[in-house]
Amino acid sequence: MLWWILNTTPTCSQFWADAGLPVDRPVTLGQLYSDPTTNDLYVTGSLIDNFGTNDQAFHYCVRKSGTWETSVPFNQVVRTAIVYNDTLIVGGEFSAVNGQQIYSIACLVDGVWMPYGSISGPVNRLKVIEGELYALGGFSTADNEICRGVAKRVNGQWRAVVPLNCSDCAVRDAVVYNGRLVVSGTITFDGSAYRHVVQLVDGVWIPVGDVGIYGGLSGGGPLAVYQGDLYLGGLIDIAAGNAGHSIMRWDGESWHPVGSGIQDETDAYIGSITTMDLQVRDGLLYVAGGFSFAGHVPAQRLATWDGYRWCSIGGDFGDFPVMSIAWQNDTLFAGCFNVADGQPVNYVAKFIAPEYEGNCSDPVGVRPVEVLPSLSIHPLGNHRFALHGAGASGMWRVYSSAGALVQRLELREGVAFDLSGPAAGLFILQHERGAQLRLVLPE
Repeated sequence: MLWWILNTTPTCSQFWADAGLPVDRPVTLGQLYSDPTTNDLYVTGSLIDNFGTNDQAFHYCVRKSGTWETSVPFNQVVRTAIVYNDTLIVGGEFSAVNGQQIYSIACLVDGVWMPYGSISGPVNRLKVIEGELYALGGFSTADNEICRGVAKRVNGQWRAVVPLNCSDCAVRDAVVYNGRLVVSGTITFDGSAYRHVVQLVDGVWIPVGDVGIYGGLSGGGPLAVYQGDLYLGGLIDIAAGNAGHSIMRWDGESWHPVGSGIQDETDAYIGSITTMDLQVRDGLLYVAGGFSFAGHVPAQRLATWDGYRWCSIGGDFGDFPVMSIAWQNDTLFAGCFNVADGQPVNYVAKFIAPEYEGNCSDPVGVRPVEVLPSLSIHPLGNHRFALHGAGASGMWRVYSSAGALVQRLELREGVAFDLSGPAAGLFILQHERGAQLRLVLPE
């Protein structure tokens, strides 16, 4: 299976519709999470039913096969949900679940809610990294170990990785990059200029870069590894000396801008815009937040980056940011506020247009993308292929569907090449001039 990713023009005036979130008073969204096994879509945040009454309660919601379900009542906010080893686990600021005293983190086992260890404060995010479950947040201890906002599940208990020893610890996200654990959030240290994004090196937390993020009004947000580099979003001000505004790229040695970056409603770097979510899918980095332009192209709150250029997804979320995104099957969902494309929505919208808008910036560092309609690919068996047609020759890079760089190839038209290294699945072949192909490797 093979097709081109090309610039397109808008095909309709409405890109988004209300997803039907079944609570009567959402206040803020937390995380959208899609279980990779069941494809169930979980929505967390300050989701309130029976607001202002004696029966007021907080919930998370889950969408299964197009039908929403509302959780049992919590007494405070559920911020994050994840399925780990076939068990649903939720974290947040609650101290009671369905009337039972449970603090900050809970799991559902055979229909019964119970504590999932003991964590001393808010859990902002649960995340599986290289097969291991991490809890991230504003807590100081987990299962009686001092950990300062980062804990890892080991043999049925929470364990400290290495205590952060920060004076202000509100950890938002974590990834492993170049074999090192990297965490971001609102993280400061007494007597140190280190700020908001740090990495664990030989048992010691050090900043990523000279200090992490420059500026007093700043904070680290989502992290993603894409095309071999580390991407950081958050409240990042380019005027304070940072490489980018709201988003930056780390290549292992230095911070860099992401093309010409993202811009505010004036197409400038003045407003305090924030990147709130980063997701890698089908060879693209999806970026969500409070911006109005990406690469100086209109892109209301959502855009994609392919390593060379920014492209819009489409739609208008009014004056409010998109806080989180996730997919159920192939449908994109956005955690927003109460409007999308001029229509009321209940804080979650689903993409309904046939395709993304696809207004794109000029490529950065490469010649403009070429459309190569005569190019064809011929399978030769045993994961061997040949490209035929104008534009086949040159340097190509092969990425997994998650955006990881798999292989570099110098190809010539009609000459066989081998993709026996990667496992079966979807891969993206990207030419040095920016053109892209999608290729499915069979079992």
